[in-house]
Parts: sequence; structure tokens; C-alpha cells
Amino acid sequence: MNTTDGAPPPPSFITAAEQRQHETTRPVHPEPSAINVERIDRNINESLRKQIIDIITKNPDFALSILRGWKDRGNS
Repeated sequence: MNTTDGAPPPPSFITAAEQRQHETTRPVHPEPSAINVERIDRNINESLRKQIIDIITKNPDFALSILRGWKDRGNS
């Protein structure tokens, strides 16, 4: 066999269906992700919490009217 022929054919005991099944069962990302989703979620939640506290501190009457509106909507 010449080295420029490319990859050798699969062994005769592997069928095309088995090969496809093997390809579909492999995980898409076998290595761990470099993105820490939990940390991002914590940062987003912390940022939202700070924004909500800031809005409530600056506009307490408006915040209270929003809460009352939610309460009234839930009772109907």
C-alpha cells in the first residue's frame, strides 16, 4: 500500500450502520468547557440584584406600585 492512498478502509467487521451509530453516540464536546457557566450565572444574578436594589432605593413608591400590581394580577 502506498502512503499517499489515504486512510485504510475500516475493518470488515464494522458495518456502515455501526459506524454511524458510533458517530452519533460520541459526545460533541468530550473535553471540559473553558467557559464557567455557573460563574457567569452568579455574575448576572449579582448584577441584576444590584440593579433592582438601586431602582428600589431611588424609586420606592414606583417599586411598591409594581409589587401591588403584580399582587392584584395574581388574585384575579
